Amino acid sequence: MSANSIRWIKDRTGRFPERPYYRQEELDSLSEEWIVGFLLETYGKAEFPVSTQDLTVMIECDTSDLDQYADLSEEGEEGEEVQGLTLFYPDQKPVVKISQELADASHREHRLRTTLTHEFGHVKLHARLWPFDQPRLFPDEEEAPGPRCKRPGDSGGSGVDWMEWQAGYVSGAILMPVTRLGRLVQMTFDAWGTFGSVPTASVKGADLIARIAGQFEVSNDAARVRLAQLGYLTDRPEERSLGLK
Repeated sequence: MSANSIRWIKDRTGRFPERPYYRQEELDSLSEEWIVGFLLETYGKAEFPVSTQDLTVMIECDTSDLDQYADLSEEGEEGEEVQGLTLFYPDQKPVVKISQELADASHREHRLRTTLTHEFGHVKLHARLWPFDQPRLFPDEEEAPGPRCKRPGDSGGSGVDWMEWQAGYVSGAILMPVTRLGRLVQMTFDAWGTFGSVPTASVKGADLIARIAGQFEVSNDAARVRLAQLGYLTDRPEERSLGLK
């Protein structure tokens, strides 16, 4: 998808006159193109799970600086924990800052991976939103404007900010690319004799979530959200035979 082919719609939040609109299929395609292209260029092959080190190198290619040990304690409102920050400038690539709290805690590796890819989503999708050749949208800010992410935006329910939802979707789609994920789900469903989707709150649902989380080195929550987004999990109590995507 080229920059000229992006669909722009009215931004009802009032932050921008217009905002980019992406269908899920478009975000899946873009995300897989980015991560697979990077791996092929680097290694000549694309294997998953992608390492955290490779994620950082990929992000560094599209930023002027990636600071993984940033002090973001002053960025959030009272009681909030800001884990990632993307800043946009007129004369250089974006800057991404990741909270040192994630880098210093080995038990938060999954959150570090989703935060890195979430900020990468902002870098790839949202840099052109800020019109630097016009009066600043945020004249009172001392630093460059950009989204402050309290946590990766994993869900797509109503009330979720569109910018955070897009970046959150890209995060899951990079870590769990749609084609690779679909093949694993297909193999699992074939072994079970299952078609369509399985209930989230079921033995099969829990098994599927655990398999995907382990295969792609993500948390169970991230795997559950991704599987639900693609229609492999359902909140209904019975299995649905709608055909795999």
